[in-house]
Amino acid sequence: MKAFYLCLFLMLPQCVFFKALVGIQPRKPEVELLKLQVKRADLKGVDVVAQLAIKNPNDFQLRFSDVKYQLSFHDKVVAEGVYQEELLIKELTTTTLDVPIHLNTMEAAQSLFQFFQDRKGLAKWTADANFISPLGKIAIHLSDEKELH
Repeated sequence: MKAFYLCLFLMLPQCVFFKALVGIQPRKPEVELLKLQVKRADLKGVDVVAQLAIKNPNDFQLRFSDVKYQLSFHDKVVAEGVYQEELLIKELTTTTLDVPIHLNTMEAAQSLFQFFQDRKGLAKWTADANFISPLGKIAIHLSDEKELH
């Protein structure tokens, strides 16, 4: 019987549900935009792929479920959408995810025209990503902006 309690004592701190019971919450994954790559450009629009690095700092797996994003330049929205794909992110690892994005040609052209007039511009990227853990949903808000010269 002592062996049973010893095993229980050693295993409980590793149990996800025990952690939830004592108030230990999962840590939010870290998401970083690695690069944007143009795949196609024509009069209908520009297709790019945003490559994201997703780091899972937890000792259990997470499932990426979706991301809602918006890309703007000179305060004009040039792309927005929702990307849904089930992706398993193993514990304590970093995984990459390629998110296809379609840029509206007319809005992008107006923003580029403004950029060439001003010789500067502000590009903004915002996103809301959702993950599923053994303890429930984890939502992350991301945003980044770059001054272009």
